[in-house]
Amino acid sequence: MEQSSQRSRKALHESIKARLHVGMKTSDMQQRMYETWIGWCEYFKFSNGNRIIHREMRSVRLIGLWWLCRKFRRQRKAIPKSILNKWNKEITKIIEPIKVIPDLSKGDQLRLINL
Repeated sequence: MEQSSQRSRKALHESIKARLHVGMKTSDMQQRMYETWIGWCEYFKFSNGNRIIHREMRSVRLIGLWWLCRKFRRQRKAIPKSILNKWNKEITKIIEPIKVIPDLSKGDQLRLINL
């Protein structure tokens, strides 16, 4: 298994944004984001992409902030970004990186060639 490509990372963002809409509850939003995140991470778990998974974790959390800004943009009194950031931290705290299992087969092949 190789590291995730730019196309697969873009597909992750698009699939999360497609599953979210403004009228849903925050608990539903949290569950949908988590399901999509875990599915993507489980697929790329057997690679050497630990840095990429951490970077995508941050971008998925930013999608949560994007959703909150869209949900609460039409209010009589605007909600400050600092409060939205606090809400986003609470909502996306379940988005955690998984443990990546390195692909050791490539190293074994190199050792066999050198023998």
